[in-house]
Amino acid sequence: MLEMRREVEKILKERDVPCLKLHGEYGALELSTALQRWPEIFSTLLSAEELQMSFDIAIYDMHVKEPLQPTFAIGVSKLFSLEVPGVAEKRPSVLRGDAVLVISKTGRFKAYVHRVQLDRVDLSFHQTFDNNPPFEVKFFFTRTPLKLMHRALADTSDRVHFVYSREPGQMPTAAPVAAPGLNEEQSRFVETVVRARRITRITLSAAERELNESLSGATSTARDRRLMKGGETLLYHQTDTTSAQRILESGRMFRGRTGALGGGIYFAKTPADTHRKAHHHGPILECLVKLGRIKEVTTTDSTITFTKLQSEGFDSVLYKGFPSGPEYVAYNFDQVKPVCIHGQHQQLVPSVLPLLLWGPPGTGKTTTPSVTTLVAAIHKVLQIPGAKVLATAPSNAAADLICEKLGAAGIVKMLRLNGMLRNEADVPPSVKPFTRRGQAGFDTFSIPSLEELQSFDIIVSTCTAAGYLASQARLPGWFTHVFVDEAAQALEPEVLIPISVAEAGALVVLAGDFKQLGPVIRSPEAAQRGLDTSLLERVVQHIGIDHRRVHTLLRSYRAHPSIMHIYNITMYGGMLQCSCPASSYDMTHWSRCSLGAVGTRHPVIFHHVCGSEARESTSPSWSNPDEVEVLRTYVQELSAMGVPATDVGIITPYQLQCKRLRLMCKTEQFPALVGTTEQFQGRENRIILISTVRSRQENEVPMDLKFALGFVGNEKRSNVALSRARSMLVLVGNLRLLSADSHWNKIIRLAAERGYCSGQPFELQRPWIIDGRASQTASGAEQELVSRPWLRLE
Repeated sequence: MLEMRREVEKILKERDVPCLKLHGEYGALELSTALQRWPEIFSTLLSAEELQMSFDIAIYDMHVKEPLQPTFAIGVSKLFSLEVPGVAEKRPSVLRGDAVLVISKTGRFKAYVHRVQLDRVDLSFHQTFDNNPPFEVKFFFTRTPLKLMHRALADTSDRVHFVYSREPGQMPTAAPVAAPGLNEEQSRFVETVVRARRITRITLSAAERELNESLSGATSTARDRRLMKGGETLLYHQTDTTSAQRILESGRMFRGRTGALGGGIYFAKTPADTHRKAHHHGPILECLVKLGRIKEVTTTDSTITFTKLQSEGFDSVLYKGFPSGPEYVAYNFDQVKPVCIHGQHQQLVPSVLPLLLWGPPGTGKTTTPSVTTLVAAIHKVLQIPGAKVLATAPSNAAADLICEKLGAAGIVKMLRLNGMLRNEADVPPSVKPFTRRGQAGFDTFSIPSLEELQSFDIIVSTCTAAGYLASQARLPGWFTHVFVDEAAQALEPEVLIPISVAEAGALVVLAGDFKQLGPVIRSPEAAQRGLDTSLLERVVQHIGIDHRRVHTLLRSYRAHPSIMHIYNITMYGGMLQCSCPASSYDMTHWSRCSLGAVGTRHPVIFHHVCGSEARESTSPSWSNPDEVEVLRTYVQELSAMGVPATDVGIITPYQLQCKRLRLMCKTEQFPALVGTTEQFQGRENRIILISTVRSRQENEVPMDLKFALGFVGNEKRSNVALSRARSMLVLVGNLRLLSADSHWNKIIRLAAERGYCSGQPFELQRPWIIDGRASQTASGAEQELVSRPWLRLE
C-alpha cells in the first residue's frame, strides 16, 4: 500500500496538482489560476482516486480450491455463488455489475456481480464457463461513474467561472410570501426559484440560419457550435474585427432592429453604427447571464458602464436606442483585443450560476412530515409553461425520496431514471410506477428513447445516472431547472454530470448541509488536495454564507432544545432556532434525564465508559464489548417503558460494533435499527443511542491520537450522529479519550457544563496538538498508522 501511495504522490507532483483546500480564498492558489486548470486538476485527482480504488478492491482477491456453488441460469448466463470473507463490511463495497476475473487451468473467464448477499456474491458467467478448480479470483470495480465524471469535466469546462462568481444582483430577490406548510425563509427560497427567469431562445428562419452558417465560417469553435441546437441559436460569438466587415458585406439594413450574424445576435441601428461601435468601443461581451432577461453586461462603451447598469438596471441602460423586449440577446466577443474588456469581467462566460439551499439538521429541506422546501420549489417550478426539471441526488435512497414526495404531491409526467443494473427489490413500491423496466425475465431497468425522455416534465435520478441523458443527447441539454439534493455528499465532478445536461442558462439549485458528511474519498492524496470537498462547500467557502445566492434554513423542527443546543453551538454558531413539536418532549419524564436549574429535565446523556476496544484479525473494524453491555441496560429500560423498537436507532462508526449490537438487540428481542453514521445521514429517530467504540489507555493516547480516534474523530461524522435524535440522545464512550480532540472537547465540555454527563467519573483533557496545531482528526483515516510527534497543550 505504501508503494502505491508513493506512486500516486509522485504522479500528482509531476502534474503540478495543487491543493484546493480553501483557507479564506484559495490560499497560495489564485482563483483565476485554479479555474483555468479546473478540468485538468480534477481529472488528475479522479485518476488518483481510481488507483486507490483499484488497490482497495484487490483485498477481495482470493485462491479458491472448491468448485463454485451453482444457483440458476438466466438466458445464456450461469449464476454461481462465491463466499467472499469481509464483503459485508463494505470497505470497499462490491456492487452489482462489478467485473470478476476467474483464472483456472482451462482458461480465463470474465464474470459480473449479479447480487451481493452478506458474505457471498452471485456471479454471472457465460455458459462456456468451466467450473473446474482451483481458481484465482480477481475483483474489479465498474469504471462507468468515473468515466461520466471525466466527461462532465470536459463538457462543463466553460461554465466553472460562473459557479464561483461573486457578482451581486444575478438572482432576483423574492419577497417572503407565505405559502401553505412553509415558513417565511422556506417561502422566500421557493419564490426565488420560481421568479428566476429562464433564457429566452431565439428561433431563426431558414434564411437566417443559412446566413449564420455563411458568416461564422472558420472562426467558430467547437464550444460555439455546441451552443447551436437545430434552428435555435443561443449565445454565439464572432471575431469583432471581422464581424463589422461581414455586417457591411451582408448588404442588410438593420434600421433599428436586431440582426442574426455569425450565429450571434447583435444590436445595431445601421451598418455604420455597428462598424463604429465594433471598431472603437469594443464588444458587448456578456448579456442574458441568467434566466430570461439580461442581467449582466460587459462593455467598453462609455455610455454603458457597469456602475450605471447596477444603479439604473440592466434592461433600461442596455435597451436605450435599441430594440426592447426579453427575447433579444446580444453577444459579441472580441478575441483580437481582449485588453479592451474590463478586467473585473474577463472571466464571465455563458454559464450556470447555482442557487444554494443550506439546510442544517431538521430544518425541513427534504424530510419534514408535511411539505418540504425542495419539493415545494420543484412543484411550483413545474407550473411554469415549458419548464423541464432534472432532480438528482448522489444516492438512490435520496433520489427515491424526492420521487416519492413528488408523486404524493400529484406529479404525473415524471420518470425515475435508474441505472440499468440497479436491483429492482431495492426500489420502494411507491416509486416503481415511475420507473422503466428492462426486458422481460431480466432484473434490469431500461433507458427510454430521447423522444420519450424529453416528453417528461421531470426526471429524477442519481447524479451519475444523469450521465445516461448526456449519452442520449449531446450538449446542450433541454432542462430548464436542475436540482441536486444532498449536494454536500457528492464529488464536485459528480455534481457536474447533471449540470452538463442542462440547457445554457438553466437554473441550478444545490441543496444540502456542508457541515455534515461529505463525499467518500478513498485516496488520502486526492482528499488532501481537495477532492473530498463538495461543490456546495467550496462555493459557500468562496462566496460566503451571507450572499444572495445562499438561502439558509434556520428553523429546526426536529430535536428537543437540549439536543439541538449541542450541535447548534459547536457546528452552527448558535444560528439555529428551535421550532420542535410537543412530541420532542415526550422522554423528559425518564428518570435517567438530568435535572435542569429550573426543575426541567434534559433528554441528553453522555455516559462515560473506560472500556476495552478489540478487533478481529480478518477485519479492519473495531468493537467494544463494554459499551455493548452499557447499551444493553438502556435497551432493557426502554423496552420495559414500552418504547417500540422502531423508535430507537443505534449509531456506531464501525461495522464490527454494528454486528455486536445487532446480536445484542436480537437476544433482547428489541429489533432496533443499528447502523453506521453514513447509514443514518438523512434519517431521524425518536431516540438515538451512540457507541463511539474507541477506548485506548491513557499512556497510549499521546502516541497517535489520529489512530486512537479513527472515524470517530471526524467532526462532520459526529455532527450527523448527534443530530439524528428527536426526543432522546444517549452517547456511550470514553469521554476522556474523546476530549483529547479539540472538537470533541467542545462538545463534552458543553455537556458537562449542562449536567448531561454520567457513568464512571472522569476528567476532561486539554486537546493534544500535532506540529503546533490543535488536533482536528477530520478524516476517517482508520488505517493510518504513521507515527507523528505529539505534544501536550500547556
